[in-house]
Amino acid sequence: ADIQPWLGDKAGVTLTPRAESAPNNYEPIVAVALQITDEAKARTGLAKVLATGSLKRDITIRDGYAIVTVADDTSQVLSDIAAGTLAQNGDFTADMRALGDTGLASAWLDLSRTYNMAMPVLPTSPASVQVQGRAAMAVRITGDTLELGGVLRGGDPTYTALTASGGGLGELPAGTGVGVNAQGAGKLLLENWDKLQETYGGYWSDLGIEMPDDMAALLGRDFSVAMSSDSMAALAGSDYENPIEIGLISVGDDPGLAQQTAQKLLSSAGAEYPDAVSDDTYTMATTEDYLATLTGGTGARLSSVEKFTKAVPDHAQSVASYYADLEAMKPWFAQYSDEQYRDFLTQLRSTGMSSRTTGSGEASWSFRLIRS
Repeated sequence: ADIQPWLGDKAGVTLTPRAESAPNNYEPIVAVALQITDEAKARTGLAKVLATGSLKRDITIRDGYAIVTVADDTSQVLSDIAAGTLAQNGDFTADMRALGDTGLASAWLDLSRTYNMAMPVLPTSPASVQVQGRAAMAVRITGDTLELGGVLRGGDPTYTALTASGGGLGELPAGTGVGVNAQGAGKLLLENWDKLQETYGGYWSDLGIEMPDDMAALLGRDFSVAMSSDSMAALAGSDYENPIEIGLISVGDDPGLAQQTAQKLLSSAGAEYPDAVSDDTYTMATTEDYLATLTGGTGARLSSVEKFTKAVPDHAQSVASYYADLEAMKPWFAQYSDEQYRDFLTQLRSTGMSSRTTGSGEASWSFRLIRS
């Protein structure tokens, strides 16, 4: 009764960093804009909504929108708007054009300023970590797909120098339940080792392998980890009668060193699993049968499975991707007591993510949830 008579169809929120010299400079300036259809009713309704709480808030009506701000920040927000809006920002407009369809909701971030605002609340924020560039993203919905898609522009070229060179997730067996793939991760590790060592040097001293060469060999140029759909279904239904089938495939220049590295890591954990080296590929699995499935080279591939291609449409060009067969999770979803959630979850088919390099300092990504 207090909101519907004046609320329009659009809303937005902005977080802006304060000047470094300002009091409480770690707290961003927050402003909310609500599209309105009736100014008088909006003022009355918002006044009721904002009456609670310890902070005094202001309501500014402008161009069919109610701008809500903390009273102490109102003059700064209005001054910033007068100096220029995002619509006049060349980076913003170019990034949104690159994003394309803005869907149900969209967002834009200046990543360096966002990171600086977040640093005070991050568990660790090494001073050597530098974040640059901008990101634009959108939530899009179709009849059977929920997608969060986005673009990165103006980023560090070091991290966008990779291109897809291997088969990726699409080359895994069609019966894969969960798959994760990285392209060129070994090369990326070697090229950025000094920077990683400076920031995270103490984290891998106890792995029992020679860093970074051993790990780079294991990651190779095309690295995948997979679990079969049958094992996913067994886990979802708490059926542990058969061994869980998990494996990895590493395609690279030194599969022998990849094998040695994997065996060292497993040995340090007190584990031993069957593996094989063939040409430029190292494969390891938790069972002999799954090793044969991963090394067989015959039979249907994930690239022929529709619920995979809908979830990861850019798998062949992706430098990082994952996929999960949610239909295999139905035994677990069916246990939900709430009928509404149970009906929704049991209609889910798959989920996936893909990330592509589109230029120097530029990339795109897509996270998708597919239902029947």
